[in-house]
Order: sequence, then structure tokens, then C-alpha cells
Amino acid sequence: LTLLMEEICKDPAKFEDNENENIKRNGERVWIAWKNRPIYNHTGELFEIHSVGIDITARKHAEDALRQSEAKWRSITENSPDHIMMVDREGNIMSINYTVPGLTKEEVLGTSMTCYLPPAYRQCASECLEQVWATGKPDQFTVEYQGADGGIQYFESNVGPVKDSGNIVALIVSARNVTERKQIEEALRNAHDELETRVQERTVELKNINQELIHQKALFEAVFRDVPDAMVIASVNRDIIMCNPALTRIYGYEPEEVIGKQTVIFYESQEEFERQGRERFNLSTEEMTKPYTITYKRKSGELFPGETVGTPIKDESGATIGFMGVVRDITDRKQAEQELQRSRQHFQYLDRLSR
Repeated sequence: LTLLMEEICKDPAKFEDNENENIKRNGERVWIAWKNRPIYNHTGELFEIHSVGIDITARKHAEDALRQSEAKWRSITENSPDHIMMVDREGNIMSINYTVPGLTKEEVLGTSMTCYLPPAYRQCASECLEQVWATGKPDQFTVEYQGADGGIQYFESNVGPVKDSGNIVALIVSARNVTERKQIEEALRNAHDELETRVQERTVELKNINQELIHQKALFEAVFRDVPDAMVIASVNRDIIMCNPALTRIYGYEPEEVIGKQTVIFYESQEEFERQGRERFNLSTEEMTKPYTITYKRKSGELFPGETVGTPIKDESGATIGFMGVVRDITDRKQAEQELQRSRQHFQYLDRLSR
């Protein structure tokens, strides 16, 4: 303290406002914000220092907590695969975890978020932001980008409010690349369109256009929903994207229990899952579509034989973007075959006795 007072006396202007940590008699550490005013005598010499201190310990603790919170937030956002940004009431970027190649954070901070969107999507994005400001409810919009190579990428942006004391002070925009999901959806739509076209052509050939078209259209729309075999659509990484109701009956899982998980949960073991991956994914398209039988595992742990047909899902360029598998529970068939085999053996035994 003596050294500090000596420094203040040497240069009072430097210490007019300063903060330092102090120790009370009971050993407690407190932060004090000081207001120091020099008093000079008639000759201009420093006569005394008037100091007024305010306890700012609570503020310091709050600042420390805020810094720790900001550090955690940076850690989360900087390691997220999504583009995460905070925008103000005018849609200007206040903070961002990372930018697209060719731009720095400093270049985009303070600029409008929508200026980085394709012109066709700016109005939609602005309306989404305005909707969240007005209602306080999360919303989303999807943007389609075309790269220099001509490839299309889709980004789905979720927008949510940032509140302080119940008031919206900013918006959080989290943009995720959903290109793979969109490609699978597009492939399914293309497959559906192709099947519908075939139905129409067949209807013309049979000269029963109206009735046959209605029948076939309803049939194809209901295939995925009503087919008695379990149908699973998975990504190239074997993550489950879609499944039909029959899967619940055969495996015992509800859709929400399996979506997003790997198909390993359907196999009797991790080893069998890996073995099938090595064997099935290295087959030709013709070989891949042939039925094969392996042992699967239900949710209850029960094992059962399943006759399986797998087929790749490809995009327009021929690249595989997913897989569809159809599994039929053939437990009853296997039991019947075993019973037939036992009967044959029994009759053969009786035949030998009668000779």
C-alpha cells in the first residue's frame, strides 16, 4: 500500500481512477474501485490525496463468470460443424464462429447476414428473422447454393431468440449443411416419379387408364408404409435415415429409437455388422440385389433369420448416396423346413425298417 501511495503522489493524474484487490482484516479479498483527487497548496505543491473507494467485488465476480461463459460459448461454437452467428435487430452479424473460405471474421462482422445469401433467398431469410423478432418463437429457412464446380449444396438455418430479462436482444442463426439428406430425398422422389410414370404407361397399354392409374398410384404411395417386410433407408455411413412401420413389428423398435443410429443395432454382434459391411459393400450392383439370409437381433435380444435384399440409392451422376434394405422374418419358414427335414428322416427310418 505504501508503494502504491508513493506512485500516486508521483503521478496523481495516472491514478485518478484505478481498481485493485485488497485484503480485509478477516483475510477476505475484495476489489475496490478508487477515485483519487490530488489537493494542492497555494504554492502548487501536492498537499494531500482524497480517495473514495467503492466495493466492486460482486461486479468483478460477475465479469469473471461472464468471461468463463463466453469461453465455454466460444469452445462450443468454434468446434461445431454448423455456421453459428448472432445478429442484431437489423440483421447485422454481431459474432460468428467461422466464415466461408475467402472471408475473415473481421470482414463479415457488422455486415448484413443476408448479403451472403443468393439473391433469390434474401427475402425469405429476412421474413424468417422478422418472424422470430415478432413472436419470439424459433423458425427456419433453407438456402440452396451452387458452387464453382456446379454442384448444389443445401443449408438449413435454424433461427432462435436471445433473451435478456425476458426481452429479445439478438437472434442466433445456426446453418447446417443438409445436402446429403436433400440428395436422398431427391433420389426417393425421382424413384417415385419413375415408378408413377411406369404405372401410367402400363395403364395406357391395358386400356384402363383411370382405374388402373388410381390403383397403382395408391399402391406405390403405400408401399413404404404398408409393406409387411421391414424397410430401412440408411446413409453411406450406415446411419438409419428412415424406416417403415413393419420394422417395429419385426424388430420391436419404434422409429424414434433407431433414426440417426447405425444399423449395427439390428445385427447379432458388432463382428457380424462389420463382416456384412465388408462383404455387401464390395459386391457388384447385380450381386447386391440378390436375396441373402443372415441372423438378426430384435430389441428384446431374440435372434431370428432374416431374408434380405439390399440396393444402393444413387444420385443422377451415379454416385451412391445411401442404401435401402428390405428384411423379411423367415422364422416360420425355417421352422417348417426343419420340421420337413425331420419328417423325411423319420420316413426314411421307417422305410429302412420295413425292408
